[in-house]
Amino acid sequence: MTRRHPARAIGALLFFTTAVALGVYFTFASVQGDYGLFRRIEIEAESKAIATDLADISAQIAVLENKTRRMSDSYLDLDLLDRTGPRRPGFRARRRRHPALTPDTGAQPAIAATALSTASCVISKSASVSARLG
Repeated sequence: MTRRHPARAIGALLFFTTAVALGVYFTFASVQGDYGLFRRIEIEAESKAIATDLADISAQIAVLENKTRRMSDSYLDLDLLDRTGPRRPGFRARRRRHPALTPDTGAQPAIAATALSTASCVISKSASVSARLG
């Protein structure tokens, strides 16, 4: 006959209980611990939010840099000159075609020259008016 040893049964029970407890602990730690899956998902969500904020701030900086550049003394706004030039007394604007509608025959330098002549005409007119007033 075989004899059962109660110490062996308790040892085996203690071993398996410890193994299950450690398995549960490590599973819990891998899901909800400091380096677990939930923390990783939180960090990824924060990084996406920060990237969105960075894009928004970069766009705002670009707008402000453009405004700052346009306020500088060396910037000449040709669009503004084209709009305000014909309204000045004694100014006669030339009609020109839109560059997108003309065939590509080197029309860009002619348009730039027209814009520069418009700018110089407006500057000379404003200088003569200020000379009369001053």
